[in-house]
Formats: sequence, structure tokens, C-alpha cells
Amino acid sequence: MYRWTKNQWRQNSRFLQREDGSWTGAVEERRQAVEQEWRSKVYCTPGRPVPDRPAVAAKYGPLLAPLRQPRQVPTLSGADLRATAVAGPEGKQGGLDGWEVRLFRRLPVHPRSWLADLYNTIEVRGLAWPAPLCEGHLVMIPKGKDVAPEPIAHRPLTLTNLGYRLWSTTRVRQSATWLRSWVPARVVGGLPGCGPEDIWGEIALRAEVATEEDGLLAGVSTDLWKFYDLVHLSLIHISEPTRPRRLSDAVFCLKKK
Repeated sequence: MYRWTKNQWRQNSRFLQREDGSWTGAVEERRQAVEQEWRSKVYCTPGRPVPDRPAVAAKYGPLLAPLRQPRQVPTLSGADLRATAVAGPEGKQGGLDGWEVRLFRRLPVHPRSWLADLYNTIEVRGLAWPAPLCEGHLVMIPKGKDVAPEPIAHRPLTLTNLGYRLWSTTRVRQSATWLRSWVPARVVGGLPGCGPEDIWGEIALRAEVATEEDGLLAGVSTDLWKFYDLVHLSLIHISEPTRPRRLSDAVFCLKKK
């Protein structure tokens, strides 16, 4: 799986620690241990309160309402999809559909145009997405280092189809102007052309100035445990990408993650 999707081998966890302190190297037992740990402590925590969606809307709705901007996206073309494929590295991993980026780049004009026509028809006419494009395969990879001895020290990674990724990445890129029209200036996550360096660069500069001028510098670092994994889906407004001229908000959430 890794060789096919990443075109290279990476060291993976060889042993996993059980709850009683013993160790196991059996692949199936390790898989079951990671899945059970995540289902019991992250995804299906007993007694976890359900968010009060009306209360959240009442609290934050007035703050977000002034930021609303109409979102318009152009009709997709085969050239748009190829531009997305070309923007990534030549060795970019493929998808569950068996397509590799390097092969998609070499497709003639007409097949790319047919695929773009399919996406446009789905969006404009409100049709259901083909089941193969909606498939995803969830794998758990070690977090931080290549070796994670504890089951909870893994992170979920969903492998999707190249066809879906090309569509979602293209639509996110085309929505960059819309995003910048309402996203606060201090927010850089999920914005095309922005990255972590826009945050740590400023902090590093302030630290340098404070050091050179013998000034004071203080800060607080926080880390919310499993933040993205614990976001309740009821709080995410998801408009299906099958509605006319509307994109799925879930796409933006996935890209930010």
C-alpha cells in the first residue's frame, strides 16, 4: 500500500504495547489494538455530550453574518484538472482508483474534458456522485515519528480517489479569492498561498528583536488533544456538492486538515 501510494518504503511500527505492558508484533493484533483504542477513546466516547447546534448558531452567527460573501466558481474544464495535476510533484501518490498523477498528466484533451463535464453536470443538475468517487480507505500511521509504541499515538489518514482529489483541489484553488474576501487577515490555515511560515516567521522575528534589544518576550503554547478528530459533524454545515453552483464545505475542512 505504501509503495503504491507513496512510491517509497517508510519504516513502520514493528511492535505495539498492550494495555498490560507486554508487546506484540503481530500485524492483525496491532491493527485491532489501534482501532479499538480510537473507537473507545476518540470516536465513540461513552457519554460524550451532543453539541447544542442552535446555541452555537445563536452565539457565533451574528459574528459570522457580516463576513458572508457570495461564492461563485467557474465551469470546470479539462485544462483546470490538468493544471491541478501538474502543480504537484511528478511522484505524487495515486489514488484508490488506480490512477497515478504522472499518467493523468499524459491523458489527451478529450478524456480530461469528459471528466470535467461529469463534474459540471453533477454540480449543476444536483446528481448523486458515482459511488467509486466517494470511496475512501482509512489507515493509521505513526504520529510524529515512524515508530509509535502506543495505539493512541497514531493518526488517521484517508486515501481517496485521484478523481475526487483533482476536483476538490481545483475547486479550493478557484475559491481562493472568495476565501480571502471574508477570512480574517490573521487566519492563514486552508488559504492557498499561505502556510505555517506566515505564523512562525513573525514569531521568530519578534524573538530576534527581543534578543537583540534585551527586551521581554512571553508566550503561551496550547495543544488541544485530537482536536480535528473530535469536531462534531453536526457543527459543520455541509451542503452537498451535488447542488447547483454550490460546493461542499466539507472540502474546505478536509483541505485545512
